[in-house]
This record gives sequence, structure tokens and C-alpha cells, in this order.
Amino acid sequence: MTTPILGIAEVSQSQSSKEVTINNAIRALENASNNKYTAAATATTNLSSANYTGNFYFEFTGTPGAWTLNVPATERAFFVENSTNGDVEVQVTGGAGVSVTIDAGRGRLLYSDGTDIIEMGGGGAAGNEHLVSLFFAGDGVDESAELIYIFTRAVTFPTDLLDSRARAKTAHTGSFDVAIELQKNGSPFGTIEFFTSTNAGHFTATATSFAIGDRLHFVCPAAFETLAGIAITLVGEID
Repeated sequence: MTTPILGIAEVSQSQSSKEVTINNAIRALENASNNKYTAAATATTNLSSANYTGNFYFEFTGTPGAWTLNVPATERAFFVENSTNGDVEVQVTGGAGVSVTIDAGRGRLLYSDGTDIIEMGGGGAAGNEHLVSLFFAGDGVDESAELIYIFTRAVTFPTDLLDSRARAKTAHTGSFDVAIELQKNGSPFGTIEFFTSTNAGHFTATATSFAIGDRLHFVCPAAFETLAGIAITLVGEID
């Protein structure tokens, strides 16, 4: 008999040398909660049951571009570090359930119930996440406005503001794109651009570090057209 989740051999009533089975089970539990597995990713990477249940931390390397990681239909928590050059979609083999996408260069703590993959928490190589969130009414309200955020700790934002999100409740239908300029202490380092008839914002930025007391400026355009209800969350790493 084996355990239902990790497949660890159980002690039978009449067996001899029970200590061997017990010791092996303890080692298997130790590996499943601590061990690191490293492999090169391909366009479609399949984790075997033995590797999936025998390790906790999975790091993938290589240059596959966008790729897919299939894990067995076994309930468990695990961590994936995507050290490749492309985003990875983590799913239970077969792809019928909910999946989670991890951007290149990022790590995520995940849980699988055997069908769906659920994100348990964020992470990254540099440290803890720092979020800057705000809301613009837009559409005739915030034209030419400037909002300023002052940092109380040192934070670095990655190139093109990886993991950050911006979305408008109402897209605009004008003839030109709408952009919110991002500045560090008054000097531009990026933009959040909303293309015509699109709700999601597009980020373009150079990697930028802010010290305690530095200011992040959100500079609105002269006209938002019909763009309205704009929610923005920037994701940085605490230095």
C-alpha cells in the first residue's frame, strides 16, 4: 500500500524490517517538502509523477520561448521558478482545468487540487513585492492631472514593469492612443499606453530603482477621450 497523494510506501502489518520502510518514508517526506529539481524546458515539458511528488522546488532553464508545463493530476503544493526566456503556462496534464501563467524570470508558489492550478503567492528572485495601486476617473475628470507617490522604502521596478497591470472599465474610441507618463522625481522612465478600443494598458519602461523619499509621478494626458475607470497596479521588488 502507498499513501494517496505522494505515493509513499506504507508499513504492512506482517512485514519484517519495518524500520527500512519507515526511514524511506521519512526521507521521501523530507524530499517532497524541500528538494529542488532543475531541468531544461522545452516547448511542452511534462513532469513525471516521481519527480513531481519527490520534490518541492522546480526550476526550469533554457530558451524555449513561450512554453507549457504539464504536472500530474495529484493534489499538492509546489514552487516553480521560471528561469527561461519565455512565459510558462502551468497546468494539470490534459489542460482541462484552470492554469497559471508565470512570466519569464519569475517564481510562484502554486497548489494543484488535481484539476486546477491555483496561485498561492507571488515571488521573485530579488525579494518581496511592493505594490503601488491607484485609480483615475478619466473621461473629462483627470485631464492633465499629476498624481505623486512617495516611497517609504527602496524599491526597484523591472524593465517594462513586468507583472504590473492597468485596465480601463471603458475603452476609448478616439483616433489616437492615450498614454499616462511615468516619471521618477520628474524625469520620464516609462508609459502606460491605452490603444484605441482596448481596455488593457500596455507598459513600456526602463528598469528603475527608487530610494526612500523618491517620487513616482503619474502624468495624465491632455485628453482621455472616452477612456474611463482606469485602475493601475505597479509591481516592484523591495531592495
